[in-house]
Amino acid sequence: MNMTAIAIVAICAWALVSVVNAAKDKSKSKKNSKVDEAMQAEMAALRERIEVLEKNRDRRKLRSQKTVQRSGKRQSRLIEHALKSRLLGQEAFTNKRQ
Repeated sequence: MNMTAIAIVAICAWALVSVVNAAKDKSKSKKNSKVDEAMQAEMAALRERIEVLEKNRDRRKLRSQKTVQRSGKRQSRLIEHALKSRLLGQEAFTNKRQ
């Protein structure tokens, strides 16, 4: 009879422990779901910020490309002017010799 009583108490203790552990797991999952929701919201905000930064980077890139193109046009105009002035200068020099 002592063994039967010990077995019954052990089974009751095991059932009690399993119920308590199940309740702890549920509360942890609720906390985890709250943390997950907060992390999802933060990730969405960061994604939006990344999109804005990428758009700004692309705009800056386009501006710098336009500036390079403009400076390239200016340089070509300066080169053309220098070549013309050299040619005119050479013609004037050859005219002075003759």
